[in-house]
Amino acid sequence: MSTISVVLATYNGEKYIEEQLASIKNQTRNLDQVVIVDDFSTDHTVEKIKQFMHDYNLCNWEIIENKENIGWKKNFKKGFDHCNGDYIFPCDQDDIWRLDKIEKIVGYMDDHPSVELMASNYAILNESNLKSSHASTYARAARKMKDDGSIESVKLNQKWFYIQRPGCTYCFKKNFYDEIKAYWNTEWAHDAILWRYACVRKSLYIWNEQLISFRRHDSNVTGRIQNDKNKGMKNIDCYINMHRDILKYLAEKNDCESMKVVENTLEFWKLKKKCTEEKSFVALVKLLVRYHSSYVDEISVLAEIYRFFTW
Repeated sequence: MSTISVVLATYNGEKYIEEQLASIKNQTRNLDQVVIVDDFSTDHTVEKIKQFMHDYNLCNWEIIENKENIGWKKNFKKGFDHCNGDYIFPCDQDDIWRLDKIEKIVGYMDDHPSVELMASNYAILNESNLKSSHASTYARAARKMKDDGSIESVKLNQKWFYIQRPGCTYCFKKNFYDEIKAYWNTEWAHDAILWRYACVRKSLYIWNEQLISFRRHDSNVTGRIQNDKNKGMKNIDCYINMHRDILKYLAEKNDCESMKVVENTLEFWKLKKKCTEEKSFVALVKLLVRYHSSYVDEISVLAEIYRFFTW
């Protein structure tokens, strides 16, 4: 029978942690390992976790306490490296999982070996009716999602590099992680790395059902929209560098078909950089005409035009 590991990354999460711990403990499928990596919390997060583990005698749960704050990207990687299950579920500290989440996903992946990463849909749990941009971004995305229980593969096309689901909805195979971890860059978010490598390996799928309640509040570290030129340029450079790394990986695998798609989207990001740096109107026109299909939607096209004239 397949074994299951959950990786919960925590940092100053005392407000919501017990709800999440309960939703993990009460899963309808037994868990073999729960790894909690605390990133040097200064509140009562660790005490609450230890008390929860004691109260329920959770012998297969363990908590790793960092001696200094290393950041959430490295924190998740540290947890993944500690896993020994066949399947790994990343977990945020402030969400609530549906109790059959693990049972449903692992059951499907057991029956379909070609699936290396499965992401699910989510329901927004909006703390205090938050109106911030990052909360509304996820809410808009959630409204567009199907909720019919269907399962679909994510195609390697002009939009392959967009992360359509947050990492807290993922389940991935450990042997997939072992395959790509030599290419891991802790400057990048774990969900971006996992999503994109699974996509180019043609093993990425979405379960169109809301299997977690995804909490949005002011202290969330993910999903914040930046409208700053320096940060925007850094983000573009990150995309370019990740494309180059993935191309090296694909070249080693001799996957010429996937390389053509990635090379094309790399040119999209390089032209975006030229457009932003040089304020070239010719580059902007080329970008919008030649690579129109690389934008996630028409709003993104309008945002590109806005940035050109305001940055």
